[in-house]
Amino acid sequence: MIFYLLNKLGQYHIYTMNKIKFLSFVLFILILNGCEPDLSGVINPIEQSYRVKTLSSINEYNYNPLDSFLTVSVEFVTFDQVSSVYCNIYGPDQKKINNSLLYLLDNGNSANGDVVSGDGKFSNKIPFSEVMLNGNYRIEYFVLDKSNYSKQIGEENFLYNNGQTNIAPIIDNVRLPSEILRGVSFVFSVDASDPNGLSDLASVYFELKRPDGTMVEASPGFTKFSMYDNGNVEIYGDTTANDGRFSFKNSFLDTTTTQTGSWEFKFQARDRGNKLSNQITQTILVQ
Repeated sequence: MIFYLLNKLGQYHIYTMNKIKFLSFVLFILILNGCEPDLSGVINPIEQSYRVKTLSSINEYNYNPLDSFLTVSVEFVTFDQVSSVYCNIYGPDQKKINNSLLYLLDNGNSANGDVVSGDGKFSNKIPFSEVMLNGNYRIEYFVLDKSNYSKQIGEENFLYNNGQTNIAPIIDNVRLPSEILRGVSFVFSVDASDPNGLSDLASVYFELKRPDGTMVEASPGFTKFSMYDNGNVEIYGDTTANDGRFSFKNSFLDTTTTQTGSWEFKFQARDRGNKLSNQITQTILVQ
């Protein structure tokens, strides 16, 4: 029995030493990988068939009427299996600004911002105009390898300034029934515009006050109800998307507890520079 236990202890010692050696090897590999250079942006530096070195490293871009093209690029350490490189760009409203893929090229052509052909740096010039939104933009970079496998390899964020003076939005032409019965659905709307373009509008909203003077909350502690210009008639009562008319469908459903009398609606808009429009106040008689 004693020899059996000694034998087991010897086996356990060998197993433990082997495990320690294996863990030490893994730790060594991790330390080596931790010695990678500090790369710009958020990228995946090592792939099976290519290796990324740097992204564009854009922090801020100001509109220049003499040269309104932003140069973006991806540089590789190894790229023999790279078939194509492309990107997508998203604006402050999280909408993609390019209708098709923006390809980056390693052709030495200055027209697309590339300097040396075949050096592993893929570039292109992206047009930016004074009518594009101010704010934070996001670039997502992708590679299509020669196995026809596409993968996102990184992303960057940069701040864009279109060089235009920000002017407050304007609202007018409120369309609200003068009176309504409880339990009856109705639609109301307001026209909103912005000298910096309709896309500069961040929100169009209303606040609602009961006849007893208390405010109606859209959510706890928040009294602003968003209005919509999305062409959704069924839910929001809006007939045409992106025409500058913002709508809302409502009803005072509870015919027993809803207060009767004059309800006050206050309309306003806010742009992406946090400038507020004029206010319009109207009332509706609920019976």
